[in-house]
This record gives sequence, structure tokens and C-alpha cells, in this order.
Amino acid sequence: MSKPIADIKILIIEDDQEKREELVEILRDAGLSLVNVSVTGFAETGIEKLEDEQPDVVLLDLKIPYNEESMSLNIDNSNKVIHAVERLNVTRNQEADSTGILIISASVDDRGIRNQYKHTKEVIDFFDKDEIALNKEGFKQELLKKIQRTVEREIKHECAVEYPEIRKIKLSKLKPLHLDLHNRIVNDLLGDFEKLNNRNVNTSRVSENIIGLAGRIVEDIINLIEDDQYSLSENDQSDNFTSVRNRLINLSGRKYLRHENRQAIYKTNGERIISRKAAEYGKQAYILRSEALHSKDGDRFNNKIFKDTEYTIEDAAISIGLIIPLISEFITYLKNK
Repeated sequence: MSKPIADIKILIIEDDQEKREELVEILRDAGLSLVNVSVTGFAETGIEKLEDEQPDVVLLDLKIPYNEESMSLNIDNSNKVIHAVERLNVTRNQEADSTGILIISASVDDRGIRNQYKHTKEVIDFFDKDEIALNKEGFKQELLKKIQRTVEREIKHECAVEYPEIRKIKLSKLKPLHLDLHNRIVNDLLGDFEKLNNRNVNTSRVSENIIGLAGRIVEDIINLIEDDQYSLSENDQSDNFTSVRNRLINLSGRKYLRHENRQAIYKTNGERIISRKAAEYGKQAYILRSEALHSKDGDRFNNKIFKDTEYTIEDAAISIGLIIPLISEFITYLKNK
């Protein structure tokens, strides 16, 4: 991807207000438009801005607090942002654009600290923010070079989701809370995934089934939150994307209004039941389901025509990974009822 410097979108996640302001000033002096520069001091709001604004580059502090209630500086919070970037890049795997990360670190040469980051190395670069005080002009030039290199980098959109991740949410907790959903996830979804280890199966067909079922589970959870007497229906071939999207947004405490210049517009809409992350990932999982359903015949109503896609085990893993936050939060929701 190549962009004029003024069009590059930057997200700064830095808890030190003075450093944030200094970085904004440097970016302005380097020719970036301040309209395209967004700032926050917390990992949680950083992830929300990342998902809403899809910046080209994230300037990420080495250690940041998660939110106002959790002010301790923790490298794991930065890792959460990095993972969100990787997940975003995975869901944009049909686009040329990607998001890269520059790590802001006063300990840039500390390999031990670097190794604590869990990331796809091609989205990461490091620089030392202490250089600002030593040579502001030199730092500006070096930062600008790294931003341009990050934007122009050819990022391979590969699946960063490992199948064992879904085991971490301890699905056994779901069994006494909702047996039918537990069986659909464990027996149907994960059972199909395990079939992919068998070379005799049609990998593309099984992967397509998993993608469709993952989206179906998103709709199941929405139905169960809205009506605890809902009985799970068979996994059919219906595509209810618009309804699923709007209901997910409502459950995250917002209301979808319209698109303006290709940007979704929302307003606050009461109590939040699921997080924006779970809602966004669930939406992406359902988008993949829609594409799988229409991969051969197209979707005339929405003017979508998809090519006949050969699906892979990585595609299936992406869909499973995208519904993990929603499943996890649904388990917590049932326990708290």
C-alpha cells in the first residue's frame, strides 16, 4: 500500500500525556494531517479506536494501563493491542490495506523485554522515545521513515488464531448452563474442525461448513440473550447479516444509525450486555458466513457476487477464533443471571 503522508492514519496509544502531545506535534511537523491522528492512554480504548478507525499505523507504548480502573502499567496490555491488530489484519484478508505497529520503547535494546511481545514480527518495529529529547529533528525524520516503511510493507494476511485457544475458555462451564449450545460448539463445530486432520475429507467443504456454523452460533447466542427460552434451530442456509449486525451493536450498548463516507455512525443505546470487541468479532464471523453462503451463487439482493472459493483450515480457524470472545462473555452472562 502506498499513501501520501498527509493521508496516513495514525493511532497513538501512550499513557504519558506529555509524550502523546509531543508525538502529535512531531507528526504534524512531518506533514501528517491532525484529522488523521487519534490518541488514547489506555489499551481498552486503543482497541476500540483500532476497530472503529482502522488506522494504517499504531504507535504503541511499551507498557500501558488497560483502562481507568486498571492503571498498572503492564506489557500484557500492549500484547492485547498487538493481538487486536493481527486479528484486524486477518479479517481484512481480501484487502490491500493492513495495520502495522511501531513500538515506543525507552528500553528498545532490551531483548528480554522485546521477547515478551507475542506478535507477528512483520507488523512490528521499534524506536526509542528517549531520542526525542536528544535530537528532535533527527527523531522526526527517523519516525517518518519508519511510518512510511510500515505503511508500504507487504503484510501477509495469515491466520494468527490457533485452534487450542478455544479450549482456554473452558467450555465445560457452558454445559450445565446451556447443554444444546455446548453440544453445538463441541460436537458440531469443534468436531468438524478435528475432521480436517483426516486427509480423506474435502478440506474446502468441511472448512466452509465450519465457517457457516460459526456464524450460526453468533446468531444463536444473540437469540439466547434476547430470549432465554429460545430453542436452537437447525443450521440452515439463511443469511441474516443486517439483523445480526444491528442486534450485536444493540447488545454492545449502541445503536447503528447509518454509514457516512463509508464510516459507520452509532449512538449510545442503553445497557451494554456484551463488549464492543465481542460484537465486532461476532460481526466479522457472520460476514465470513455470508461470503461462504454466497461463494457460488452470489447475493443479488446486496449485489454481492463471490468467486467459487477454496477454503482452508486457516479460514476455519479464523472463524472459530472470531467467536471466542462472544462465547466467553455469554458464559459469564449466564453465570451472572
